[in-house]
Amino acid sequence: MPTATSQQPLVDEVDGAPLPIKTAMISDAVARYGLQSVMDVGACWHVNGGYALHALACGVTRAAILDGYITRLTREKTRDDGRVSLHEGALGDAAFVNSLPRCDAAIIYDVLLHQVDPHWPDFLARYAQRVDHFIIYNQDWTGDHTVRFPDFDLEWYVANVPEDREFASSWYAQHEQPCPWLGRKWRDAYHHWQWGITSADIIATMHRLGFRLDWFNNFGRWSERHPRIALDGYLFSRRR
Repeated sequence: MPTATSQQPLVDEVDGAPLPIKTAMISDAVARYGLQSVMDVGACWHVNGGYALHALACGVTRAAILDGYITRLTREKTRDDGRVSLHEGALGDAAFVNSLPRCDAAIIYDVLLHQVDPHWPDFLARYAQRVDHFIIYNQDWTGDHTVRFPDFDLEWYVANVPEDREFASSWYAQHEQPCPWLGRKWRDAYHHWQWGITSADIIATMHRLGFRLDWFNNFGRWSERHPRIALDGYLFSRRR
C-alpha cells in the first residue's frame, strides 16, 4: 500500500494489470453505445491509465486520463499518443470538471467510495454534465443504508473495512489535523475508505441525475472477512 507524509500526496508507481472483469465492462460499453471518447476518472493508481488504453484498443478514438497526480508510468505509456489527453487536478473540484473535454462516457472505477467534499452524489452530478454514459465499478455496502465509515470508531472501522490496521490507526490518530497539501482535515482525505454506499443509492442517485441503468452485475464479496463489501459493476446511459 502506498504511503504519504504531511508534505506530499500518495504516489503509486506500481504497474499492475487491469482486471479482466473491468476491461470486459469497457468492451461491452464501447460496443453497446458506440463510444468514441471516454474520460477515465482516477485513472492512474496501480494501472497507470490501463483502462483508458483498453478503451482505445476497443476502438475509442479519444481518451482523457484524469487524476490528482499523473504518474510517471502513465506519462510514459501515453507519450506521443495524440489520442490521449492528461488532466491533473482535484477530481471533484467543479472548475476542474468543467474544464474537461466533453466525452461520451466516464469510467469511474474504485473512486466513489473515496469522495468527500464533494460527497459522492455531488461528484457524480458534476460528471453527469460532461458525459452521456457511465461505466462504474464500486465496492458497495450491503447494509440497509449508506454509511460514512469514519463516523464509526477505529475498532468498527478495521472490523468492517478492508484496510490495514496500522494504516487506519495512524489515520484515526490525526483525523482532526489538517492535511497541508489537501487543504482539509485528514478525516476527509480520499486515500482511505470513506463511504459504504448501497447499490440502491447509486442507482437512485443516477436516476435523479437523468440516467437509466442498462446493466448491472455483482462480482461477489470482497472477502470472507469482509462479506458486507460487494463488488458491483454498472453501465448507465442518459435517459432521452
